[in-house]
Amino acid sequence: MSVAATSSIPIIDVDSHFTEPADLWTSRAPSRFDDGVPRLIDDPENEGGQC
Repeated sequence: MSVAATSSIPIIDVDSHFTEPADLWTSRAPSRFDDGVPRLIDDPENEGGQC
């Protein structure tokens, strides 16, 4: 297919990235799960991370 033939075909980008809020789990999970929920940590020696 040539470029001219495909120029009328709409292109929809579905490879978008979504970043959850840092407190997604810690602010919403019941307190009994405090020790087990994923959390973001600020680690000055790295670029941050999930724990």
